[in-house]
Amino acid sequence: MSTQRNKRTGRRFLTATRRKMQLGPQISTRLTRRTPIAVVSVVISGNDAVFTFDQDVILKGSPAYTSANSKTVTGADKTGIAEVTVHYDAAPTAPITISFEDPAVRNAAAGYVTPGDYSPEVG
Repeated sequence: MSTQRNKRTGRRFLTATRRKMQLGPQISTRLTRRTPIAVVSVVISGNDAVFTFDQDVILKGSPAYTSANSKTVTGADKTGIAEVTVHYDAAPTAPITISFEDPAVRNAAAGYVTPGDYSPEVG
């Protein structure tokens, strides 16, 4: 580690410390607030459930949204800015349960979908 002398006081300090002082506060240390995503509606059409959210979402993978009548998710597509279509092996009829912090659907601030049971509308 290299040290340098302060011209005014004559004290030594580390070059790395001096560099940090010159850069100022880092942007990466600022916290972003995670905003939860609310489900506006759930519409069933055939073996698909169309989830409409209150804000833009990002889909990565298949969400683990379960139905009380044990229908399993076979895939998912993002059909709109705030809309995700989840494909099931059979038509889900009972309320669909969204688990706590399911990583498949997030927003730009890394927020999760609000967990709970959602009753689908038949469309």
